[in-house]
Amino acid sequence: MIDNELRDRIKDANDIVDVIGEFVTLRKRGINYLGICPFHPDRTPSMTVSSSRQSFKCFVCGKGGDVIEFLQEHENMSFYEAVSWLGHRVGIEVPKPVLTDEEAAKNREREAQRIAMKGAVAFFEKHLPEAQLYLHERGFNLTDKVIKDFRIGYAPEGNLAKKEMLAAGFSERKLVEVDILKESDKGFTFDTFKDRIMFPFFDVKGNINGFTGRWLTTQPNSGKYINTGDTPLFKKGTQLFGLYQARTAIARYDRAYVVEGQFDVLSLSAVGVCNVVATSGTALTPEQIQLLGRFTR
Repeated sequence: MIDNELRDRIKDANDIVDVIGEFVTLRKRGINYLGICPFHPDRTPSMTVSSSRQSFKCFVCGKGGDVIEFLQEHENMSFYEAVSWLGHRVGIEVPKPVLTDEEAAKNREREAQRIAMKGAVAFFEKHLPEAQLYLHERGFNLTDKVIKDFRIGYAPEGNLAKKEMLAAGFSERKLVEVDILKESDKGFTFDTFKDRIMFPFFDVKGNINGFTGRWLTTQPNSGKYINTGDTPLFKKGTQLFGLYQARTAIARYDRAYVVEGQFDVLSLSAVGVCNVVATSGTALTPEQIQLLGRFTR
């Protein structure tokens, strides 16, 4: 449980205008701020954010509340997640909640999967130098900043992900669950991605939940791009590549550019156009539109 004193201290340290401004473009109007409401199809600014009252209110759909309620509604967070997010933002520690045995087991399972993904990203990043000469020759000149911001990597051949990650202590079962490894009908496992430039997908909280891999050389019976399959962390068609990196710029400019592929996003980002996301070669889905609509109409 989070006591009222800690909750109020965290709320007082987070100006609601600054927080909502990370997700919605706000413009000062008198003593308040106005923005497009993200909770209904809003064509004209109908959401008022008050710094003096530390509250928001949409006079069309009726949504309103304090900064915690905004995050719960906008980011689909629980009360604890919203308070923790705000606490982390201003450097105030929030104690861990007391969970039931079932909740604790579920959290451990999800955390183990996320640890596997973090290990995979680090593995791919470590091997990127093996592919950079080829990328340069093909005209894909990725700057150090773009590589760092988007955590670009390379999946080498030879089932090295399996070999190195198991040797480092990662769970083979968890690597299969998040599709870093695949399991054959005969029960042996092998790398899902081989000889591919790796582009991670981030959720809006910054967790890595999946990948797109682009081949360097043509691979028989395989597409130029392959994605992580459906896993507990990732479902294709519900993700937008680059949204985590672009979210602040999208809210600031109140618009987004939607492009097809990862290299389109990286090329634009490299020249300072940062409010760009990619559908990763799929048709734009209702889920992706809804996700983007959380930041701009």
